[in-house]
Amino acid sequence: MRKFYNLKYRHILRNLLQKLTTTNVAVIGSYHGGNVGDMALGTTIQKILASQGIASDLQTLHNLEKWPKRTFAIIGGGAVGYNEALQKVYDRYVGQFDKVAFIGVDFNEKDYSETSKILLNNAAFISCRSQHQQAKLSQILNRTDIQYHPDIVFAMNMPQQKAGASKRPKFLINAIPLYGFFEKGKLQPEVQFKQEKPEIYTHFETVHTHYRKYMLDLAMRFKTQGFDVETLPFSTEDELYCEAFFQNIDFIKHNRYTSEPSKIAALVQSADTILATRYHATILGIRNRKNIFPLAYASKNEELLQKISSNTLSNKILCIENFLKKVEPASNFEYDENIVSNMETDAQRGINRALQALNILGNA
Repeated sequence: MRKFYNLKYRHILRNLLQKLTTTNVAVIGSYHGGNVGDMALGTTIQKILASQGIASDLQTLHNLEKWPKRTFAIIGGGAVGYNEALQKVYDRYVGQFDKVAFIGVDFNEKDYSETSKILLNNAAFISCRSQHQQAKLSQILNRTDIQYHPDIVFAMNMPQQKAGASKRPKFLINAIPLYGFFEKGKLQPEVQFKQEKPEIYTHFETVHTHYRKYMLDLAMRFKTQGFDVETLPFSTEDELYCEAFFQNIDFIKHNRYTSEPSKIAALVQSADTILATRYHATILGIRNRKNIFPLAYASKNEELLQKISSNTLSNKILCIENFLKKVEPASNFEYDENIVSNMETDAQRGINRALQALNILGNA
């Protein structure tokens, strides 16, 4: 398999550069795989810190022990609230948990180890990505100040849209290898979903056949309406998926994967309509007020769509389980822009509260 943009080497280089410099703040998360949604979580916090004159380093949670320790630690969002990951934060900041903040994190364990509970009970700040997570963790820890706010990417600073000549409308396809991975050029189901999603695991090829047909039917609809059709990869695997299954569709332009969130945001801004499978593709679509055809491949996607829905009868939430059968494309999903605006404000406020709790400005 060809290498994608030297992600591994860029990761190593970032580590080496941090050992040659000194900052006070580490923004820590799942930043090793280059998924642009994960990268957007970290860089959003970094840019908010930079706007206040504070430099920070992006560090990877899964091998945190290999990164230089910084005074403050911000665990920067996403599904990273697992015992194994929390143990790494515990080991690094033991005795200094008041220098640690968790911002917009999912805590998915049924219960937590004693060391995880000690860390979480003494952290300067904790916020979750959903009210359900907030209530669950508050009960586990018996801590009353755990907060909730929308995903960090709702606070991402969007690049300015470039003014230009009139252009053809554009339809973007965010296609992903649902519950699968590529091995020797062949799409395989992830073994972990044999228990979590047994029906989809059993009928993996059928689900993907119907998923691809749905996307191609929409692509053909927009092509006949005069739209340009392009791909919107959020990871190297997304790019592989599109190349493997759409390579012979001559009217689809294949965009290259990039781990830079601002470039993906600019691509989203250039479009009129987006088929969004990944969670953060949906968020970038609605933040840029685009027409969206979202797919709920996880509960977080479904919860988001329920929250922003404008309550029209046409707003049927399409889940991956629907692709056990053929699905005919319907109309785009209608969402309430006022709700989206409020979520943008709430996410920004949540991050600001975390920075205040850490008192980073007072120690910069």
